[in-house]
Amino acid sequence: MFSSHGTPTAQVITATADVQAHVRDIGRVLAALPLSPQIKAAGRLELATVEAALAAPEIDREQIADVMHRLTETLTRAGAFLLAGRALQEPIVAIAGWLGAPGDSVVRLLG
Repeated sequence: MFSSHGTPTAQVITATADVQAHVRDIGRVLAALPLSPQIKAAGRLELATVEAALAAPEIDREQIADVMHRLTETLTRAGAFLLAGRALQEPIVAIAGWLGAPGDSVVRLLG
């Protein structure tokens, strides 16, 4: 979603299951993109790290934000957002919104 100023806004999600669904969405988009095997492997590793963090007894939003930041930087450098557009941006923005303040840096990368 985007604000009236054209900047990404987060879809409001509250449940961990919703975040997990967005992580899976990102994984599906990543798998379909014509990116190098190294970029795809790095993306899968970052997504697996997020999935593990979501399964922990206490969810560390700072850790997830760091991983999402790295993933977003990697995908930006690889041109993934130019290829996938909203299909990739929307789930990342939704996760960043769920993260709250720790996710702000992710949203800034997309802005």
